[in-house]
Amino acid sequence: MDMLISIMLLLIVSMAVVLSGVKKVPGIGIFVSVVVVALAMFLREQGMAYLGFTPVENWSATLGWSILLGVLIALLSSFFIEPFANRVTGATHDFSVFDGMRGNLQSLIMYMLMAWVLAAFLEEIIFRGYLISEMTSVLGNSAFAILVSILLGSVIFGFAHWYQGKSGVVSTGIVGAILAVIFVVNDFNIWLPILTHGFVDTVGLGLIYFGLDIRIDEWVQKTFWKAGD
Repeated sequence: MDMLISIMLLLIVSMAVVLSGVKKVPGIGIFVSVVVVALAMFLREQGMAYLGFTPVENWSATLGWSILLGVLIALLSSFFIEPFANRVTGATHDFSVFDGMRGNLQSLIMYMLMAWVLAAFLEEIIFRGYLISEMTSVLGNSAFAILVSILLGSVIFGFAHWYQGKSGVVSTGIVGAILAVIFVVNDFNIWLPILTHGFVDTVGLGLIYFGLDIRIDEWVQKTFWKAGD
């Protein structure tokens, strides 16, 4: 019975975030998922440790690693993952939702706040803290089960970003897999993925604000992809 309930919860949360991504209202999926997860944990009498909120031994090291990983992942995404996704899908990563932010400092600040609260904090709780933990409770803690949980969670994470187009699904899915690996390697402690996610989005939004995302994509396409045609 417990396993059946876990599977049902996984399906509900997955459908909520994916459908809201397809309908281009991702915030609704996040809100529904948070309510479902909170209710499930309350009824099960589970503590926040289940989501990965366990003590951090060294906050300075965690912050330092999160900044380093965040910058590296953001640059990797801009210079390789996103152009690769564009190439594979034959579509361009759709950043149109952020068009009003380009050159608009007030809009940038608003999106930064949203990125840290909705994306970094709540998405990591749902996609890494809850989904991976719940999947491993169903599939087990073997290396193979954890790998399957990472892959499934990343696919769901990708499709939850369908509002960014087919290329966005692929690129965010890959980034999601990297964050999931960080979560697992960090002994299922959620703080490092949360901070890393926040810095990934901070760098990404900064690039969009200055219009550098378009320049980087054009440079990569011209330098690498066309050279290989």
